[in-house]
Amino acid sequence: MKLETQPRITPAWRLNATGSVVRGVLDPFLNRAADRDRFGLFRSLFDRFGALRKPGAHTTKSELGGFRVEIHDPRGGAPRRTILYSHGGGFVYGSPSSHRSTTRHLCAATQSRVIVFDYRLAPEHRYPAALEDALAFHDALTRSDLMVGELVLAGDSAGGALSLELALELRDRGLPMPEALLLLCPWVDWAEELPPPNRQDEDFLLSPRRADSLRRGAFVSTEWASKHTPLKKDLGGLPPVLNQVGERDMLLKDGLALHELLDAAGVAGRTERWESMPHVWHVFSLVLSEADAAMRSCNSFLNELPSSP
Repeated sequence: MKLETQPRITPAWRLNATGSVVRGVLDPFLNRAADRDRFGLFRSLFDRFGALRKPGAHTTKSELGGFRVEIHDPRGGAPRRTILYSHGGGFVYGSPSSHRSTTRHLCAATQSRVIVFDYRLAPEHRYPAALEDALAFHDALTRSDLMVGELVLAGDSAGGALSLELALELRDRGLPMPEALLLLCPWVDWAEELPPPNRQDEDFLLSPRRADSLRRGAFVSTEWASKHTPLKKDLGGLPPVLNQVGERDMLLKDGLALHELLDAAGVAGRTERWESMPHVWHVFSLVLSEADAAMRSCNSFLNELPSSP
């Protein structure tokens, strides 16, 4: 695994202004919801992110294997491959709708069919319910006529962890592996409570209060989470991995620890450490140039993969 640093592109004033607006608008609502573990408020707020659509993709809604799905196809050309995308949200919120802007962006940038499925959420269905759904949906997808070319697994934050966990389950069951993994700011250390960020490098999308609330709501128990965290698993035998992390991200430590384990396991690919970027900066494509740059990097990574026989 290579480790590369990607320099900041967005002017500091715009980055700081974006952080101030996001904190000013979202923090009062999200921190109140976190204090009370009111995950319904998380869900309603984040589903509205899908209205910020990126051009360049055609979106259809469907159902497959009992799951609601959104299918994004590139405009002006046939898709090169299929990307199964697991949305983030700490396993307690998020949906195909909430991540529509990001998944349409990924579709257009990589010229791939991107399929997002609606897995069960905690605390009504605590993890590993999401993994059970991912396995069931993967089986339905690979048997369907929606598949185009090779399959890539992708996801952000908790969705990145879910994509990693799905790949490990496929490996352990002796099933065909995906062509690659695209992990955007993956949440892979479930054992450790997150420390408050440095004030100067504050992550304006994720806060300690919200992260702690998500951790309490996501898993069967904190003891179970500590025992089954992805960082304690054998990562050998995985396909090439692109692991993107931001320097302001509260989960930076997760991403760098994952890099070390992947490297030790002999997994091919690279980790990109993006200067000054917060958690899942990919959602801020309207204001942060690094969101476009990160998607272009996903495309170049996939194009560099060895051709399948």
